Amino acid sequence: KRLQVEVMQTGAFARLLARLTGLVCLSSTGETRRFRAGLDYTVATYGSMSQLSRLNTVWCLVDDIADAAPTQALGSKAKTTLNPDLAVRPLHEEVLSAQEKLAMWAQGEVGGFECYIEAEEEAVAEASDVFRMDDDDGPLLQVLARSNTLSIVLQDQRVMRFVKYVGGSAPSSRWDVSVDFEIQQNDDEEEEEKEENKT
Repeated sequence: KRLQVEVMQTGAFARLLARLTGLVCLSSTGETRRFRAGLDYTVATYGSMSQLSRLNTVWCLVDDIADAAPTQALGSKAKTTLNPDLAVRPLHEEVLSAQEKLAMWAQGEVGGFECYIEAEEEAVAEASDVFRMDDDDGPLLQVLARSNTLSIVLQDQRVMRFVKYVGGSAPSSRWDVSVDFEIQQNDDEEEEEKEENKT
């Protein structure tokens, strides 16, 4: 939450985005989220769209560090890594290397990635449940989960976004701080978007 309020929703961060993108950031809305393995995701709905283009910034955190092998001394409790997601794992479960974890997130098989799709697709409300990385139509953009990374995406109107269901075999939860910025529109863009909204 501190990262959201004290860093990503500050004037200094907005000025940094302006330097990186050339866009003037105005007001912002944000939230700090956790997507638990085997439980959480978001759904692509018309509510995830905006009447005007906006700048999406997401700071992502996942576990992509090698596991320490759990040990258990005679008559003592099991010792595991400090990762709260790993602490509940049984001792017999396979210990994963950093390379294996990175591959799991990069291949998208365990989900947890953020996806952008066109609003014209049918069955929008259940798109996040049926979407696969190798779909023929494919998304407009997919941002894979990677620890300590910042993604910056300009989301046009009539584009929806969702976070794919994090599978039960994922190395960890996905944590992120998501802040959306309203951006200053030039006159031509405003007129074009108003015309599109009329159709």
